Amino acid sequence: MQERKRFVRLDERIDVRYIVPSSGVTKTALTKDISGGGIRLFASQPLASGTQVQAALQFPDREAPVHFTGEVVWSEQHETVDRNQRQRLVEIGLRFAEIAPADRHAVMQHIADRLCAPAPTA
Repeated sequence: MQERKRFVRLDERIDVRYIVPSSGVTKTALTKDISGGGIRLFASQPLASGTQVQAALQFPDREAPVHFTGEVVWSEQHETVDRNQRQRLVEIGLRFAEIAPADRHAVMQHIADRLCAPAPTA
């Protein structure tokens, strides 16, 4: 059965820093899409479902990052070929397990602002 999406998703690349508390190592990734319920990101290594991460999402038009605890919902590894070069790509789905109301509002406001922005003129 396919899960219904509860939130609008914004296809946007934004820097994310995250730490898996058990390792204590800070990693960086890029979002693939953002919603009010979580993010999908491109990472260098897969994470097991249920893994908790501490993360900071830095919107370009906001001084302070959005902090949250994310839970890995799924992780898929892909292999791509670009200019005859093989590259591994990992996509990870994180749901917001804990996020302050002001930070969730910042996420929702960012999505609304981007989706409602006038189209660029040629």
